Amino acid sequence: MKKIVTIFTCILLTVKLFGAVEEDILEATNSFKRFVETNKIPKQVIQNAKAIVIIPNYMKAGFLIGGQYGKGIVVIQKANQEWTNPFFISLAGGSLGLQIGFEANDTMLVFMTQKSLKELLDSKITIGTELSASVGPIKENYNKYKEINFQSDILTYYIKEGLFLGASFDGAVINHDNERNSYLYGTSNVSSIIDIPKKKDIYGIRELDKYLDRYTK
Repeated sequence: MKKIVTIFTCILLTVKLFGAVEEDILEATNSFKRFVETNKIPKQVIQNAKAIVIIPNYMKAGFLIGGQYGKGIVVIQKANQEWTNPFFISLAGGSLGLQIGFEANDTMLVFMTQKSLKELLDSKITIGTELSASVGPIKENYNKYKEINFQSDILTYYIKEGLFLGASFDGAVINHDNERNSYLYGTSNVSSIIDIPKKKDIYGIRELDKYLDRYTK
């Protein structure tokens, strides 16, 4: 009897984790849709991206010393403009200054250089140390912006209450989420994950592919 209960418990935990993983992908997909459906992000930014980090509900909270944390996904664009399977990451950092309250907003980091892609494939990177970041352009200022700031490794986008805002991510640390990656793909090695055939049986991945293709091609 105890063995049956143990097996049943394991099944329930597996189903729960799979549901959480699927929900994470779908939330990130919906976040990406919110970014692109505003028609604010220049198509050239997505077309030239090496990789995109999407974090729905990036949380900021604190009193005087603020903390920031969010979980999300990464997709990498191949040379043929196809996108890889998403893999899971977390983004965390602290910031000093007068901060009271709590907020959670959509965040997208667009990795524009080969150097930034290489760092992203490592297990841990710190924005502002290994890689430079600047606020990404929107369509209204794209032509002026591209002459100045396209030397940045990362372009950052942040939506609060429907508005595109600038936000600093200096000091924030990106870590691979080994538990979720291992669960979905059977490995935590992201270099292996991006070579695995696309998991089209997962609704969130199909939806994400649809919007990435629409905005890339």
